[in-house]
Amino acid sequence: ANVTAGVPFTVTVTNAQDAGGNLTNGTVTVSWLSSNDGTANSPNGASPSFTQITVTDGSGSALQTLVRADTNVILQGDAGGGVTAQTGAITVSHGELGYFDISENTTTPVVSTPVTLTITAYDKYGNRWNNSIPVNDITLTATGADDVTANLIWAGTDLIDNADLTGTLRGSANGGTWQFDANGQYTVTLGYEKAFDAVIPEVLATENGGQQSGNGNPITWQPAAATQFAFIGTIPDPLEAGQNIYVRVEARDSFGNVDTSYNSTATFSDIGPDNIKFLTSQNNYTDATAQFNNGVWEGYIKTDTSIVNNINKAGNQSQLLLSDGSISVSYTHLR
Repeated sequence: ANVTAGVPFTVTVTNAQDAGGNLTNGTVTVSWLSSNDGTANSPNGASPSFTQITVTDGSGSALQTLVRADTNVILQGDAGGGVTAQTGAITVSHGELGYFDISENTTTPVVSTPVTLTITAYDKYGNRWNNSIPVNDITLTATGADDVTANLIWAGTDLIDNADLTGTLRGSANGGTWQFDANGQYTVTLGYEKAFDAVIPEVLATENGGQQSGNGNPITWQPAAATQFAFIGTIPDPLEAGQNIYVRVEARDSFGNVDTSYNSTATFSDIGPDNIKFLTSQNNYTDATAQFNNGVWEGYIKTDTSIVNNINKAGNQSQLLLSDGSISVSYTHLR
């Protein structure tokens, strides 16, 4: 017999006789006897409530509900006095879709590296919702992602990226052909180019007139290696000779994220026509170095007034360059 977890089915007693071969009356108490998994309780701990069958003139029936997806389930009826009987083998399939769980292959990927998400579907008893596809679409969201320009991309078979931080897994009613596998699992990927957002993947379904949901752990993409410097704010123009100017510079990856692992030293110089020299507050204005800390340098720069060319005069121009030997940025036309 094939039954569904959580759905009542009929168990029947027929031809119950006493020792003399006469059809008899009485009560038969049903219990779980054995199965492949060796337990009657569901994965989430729910236990079935076993029924009693009232037998009249040798026959009777009652509804019984099982809650664990299992095979070769044998139930036993006990009429008392050592009189028992067993059912044939029963296969119990999972019930209606109940909820989801999401696991990640990593929660600290580098930006633009897709994370593999394994979505596991269960019925309300904790049985794997295997070899099945929902009728309606499933919506995937990324709570905590706040930048639609940062290329958050959902990908997978029959998965549509909606370009609004959400994805849609098509249900069978809308042409979907995928399904949760024999373990009740389906794999998708999620990519993002913005670092430091704590992004929580979530699943929402609407099967059987209700809602089913689940979420994973926060995923925080990490910046890639710095490939560029970026001046933050504006340097006054024109400058006065010896004027202290506050400067903040960020070491960023190719996606614009600050590389917090960047702690190198860079040097300011002038590549303009007047060869103006700059000093920084890094070492009390004795040189032009900038020691980055967690991807940021902030401090003051000024022109070196001990050099004649640095004395403020009409027409002097500078193209300020910051370089560590491999990464550089310039700030042009300081007068």
